[in-house]
Amino acid sequence: MRISLKSKLKYGQARWAACVAISLVPLLAKAGGLNEGKVTALTGRGSLLRGGAALQPIFPNARLSDGLGISTSANSRAELTFDDQAVVRVSGNTVLNFKARSSLELSRGAALIKIPRGVKAKIEAGEVTADVSGATAVLEYQAPAFKFLVLQGTARLYRPQHLGDSIVISSGQMTFGDGKAALPDPVDFEIQRFVKTCPLIKAYSPLGSEKLMAADIEKQQQAKSQKTLIATNLVIFPGGGSTVSILNSDKRSSEAETKINPAAKTSTVETAAAPETHP
Repeated sequence: MRISLKSKLKYGQARWAACVAISLVPLLAKAGGLNEGKVTALTGRGSLLRGGAALQPIFPNARLSDGLGISTSANSRAELTFDDQAVVRVSGNTVLNFKARSSLELSRGAALIKIPRGVKAKIEAGEVTADVSGATAVLEYQAPAFKFLVLQGTARLYRPQHLGDSIVISSGQMTFGDGKAALPDPVDFEIQRFVKTCPLIKAYSPLGSEKLMAADIEKQQQAKSQKTLIATNLVIFPGGGSTVSILNSDKRSSEAETKINPAAKTSTVETAAAPETHP
């Protein structure tokens, strides 16, 4: 995966100096909610939960309704499909609870969420909450650190206990940090690289939002050809949490040389894979 940072970024600061759209407009006001879901794919092992306690092993076509949840073991994955065509895929060592209609809770691990237009979903992860509608996004949480990426559409991330700490994240943007601190401004990442390397996409049948992601990938390719999106030597390694590392200037990635153009409006960061902790 390749992510992008705005040229004003000062490495090591608590907040990214990137352009950010902050809005308190209720994006999901007229949308419907998530209904009952079922397990449509399972790799490895997992358990059905109630109140955090395991009830039984999960299996294909197991139903998930209010008050139930699932947990996956290491090196496992599961896909949930809801009656309204929303899709949630979880990685290994993940705990996801269906708190109530439209409300999910990610206690740990990683989840990919595809919510169609006209449907809304809220997913909580510790101190942060994401509102998603008409979008495809990935949320990872290992307390207290989180990562949130939008692959297509627009979503809102906020901290419910801190009024005004809210950001709107567009396709090709991500934010990450400590959920107990103010939300960092979003930065850009390369959608195409993420899609090619993320097991929660590659290991399953099409999500249904591929055409929309492809359109945004094409926009990023045009930005790269116009030199407004270029590579830097900043990298987030898989399993590295929210740590940003700097590669030696003489090293090259598998895709392209990590190189900064001072005249560009936007610069990019190379990463070796999707920021999913457990594939």
